[in-house]
Amino acid sequence: MRVTFAHRLQTIIDTDGASKRDRETAADLLRQYARTKRLSSGQSRLVSTLEAKNTPEAIKERTGRVSPIIKRLTRLRGRIADGSSWDAGFSESLLDQARNDRSLSPRQLEILEKIEGRYSDEALEAVSLWDQSFNSDMRDRYEVCLEYYKPTPYYKRAVAAYEADPTLVPSIDLYNKIVKNKYAQKVLTAHFADPLYPVGSMVTIRSNQYRRLRKGQDYLVIKNDLPIRNACKGAKIYQLLPVGSAELIHIEERHIKKHRTRKAKR
Repeated sequence: MRVTFAHRLQTIIDTDGASKRDRETAADLLRQYARTKRLSSGQSRLVSTLEAKNTPEAIKERTGRVSPIIKRLTRLRGRIADGSSWDAGFSESLLDQARNDRSLSPRQLEILEKIEGRYSDEALEAVSLWDQSFNSDMRDRYEVCLEYYKPTPYYKRAVAAYEADPTLVPSIDLYNKIVKNKYAQKVLTAHFADPLYPVGSMVTIRSNQYRRLRKGQDYLVIKNDLPIRNACKGAKIYQLLPVGSAELIHIEERHIKKHRTRKAKR
């Protein structure tokens, strides 16, 4: 029987151990051959290359070389419960890459190690105990940070989910992202710091700030625990009532100072 490109390509497609990429390439060539009854010289050479890559000896060598990384990735993928997560998508991508006999880059291996660390036995045990360890102090910190992010374009889903159900316990990963970043840490420091000016005390505006406000105006502190909007020192927000006015203002602690009684001129 005369062996045609159709026979050769079908053999590649049916070969156990042929990569998904090689099978798909062979299938594309087979569809073209079935339609036109010919392949170009370049496509003919490609068929020969695919055959050489998928001889029993080549498959055995490739399996021995890529099997450890495939096992490693398969094990990792089985530990990632959320199939829609970035970690799951990245590990799937690496798995396809390894199965297609394409080496992982140093950067890919570096990221892989970080993901494996997030799904180690110790990390998974911590996750399983997370709901039980989520205490009132952690909830307070989470709420403060969500309030900070609420008017921003960040963490919109987390804010909406918590507003819909305030009893919700965030995942350990989401909690760490929202509460432990450097901006959130500044917000928390400002929030939990004792206010410099207690409710009922008198303050004035620093001279180099808020020039639209009347110079020398005194203000009564009405509130000193409003949601923080800036991740910086002195970010605690106050509600002030100008003496002789009913129009409340909101201002950060760093922009006000203690009221000092003016000495009467002699």
